[in-house]
Amino acid sequence: MSGGNNGNIMTTSSSSGDPPPATSISLSTDTDSAYCTELSRRSVARAALHLGIEGMETSAFDVLGSVLLGYLESVGAEVATNVEESGRSSAHVNAYDVLNAVEGC
Repeated sequence: MSGGNNGNIMTTSSSSGDPPPATSISLSTDTDSAYCTELSRRSVARAALHLGIEGMETSAFDVLGSVLLGYLESVGAEVATNVEESGRSSAHVNAYDVLNAVEGC
């Protein structure tokens, strides 16, 4: 498997001149957001390589990663709605809830 495209993409997403966040809560949120963004870009890169795409613009990874994150947030919101409407807590999510959410999105 070729890792050249993934290596270039991963290094372009970091920025080094940003000031530190004001609170630990914003640090956690910023870290979570950065992690999700990076994970979505890697997922897009792996899917592209699996499909035989050897090169892609960085902006395309950003857009496709954002679409993936939006879809996953939509599925997560639908799962939460399904669980709440059934009177269960989030600790009792099951595969049926997820399947219904995917069908709804």
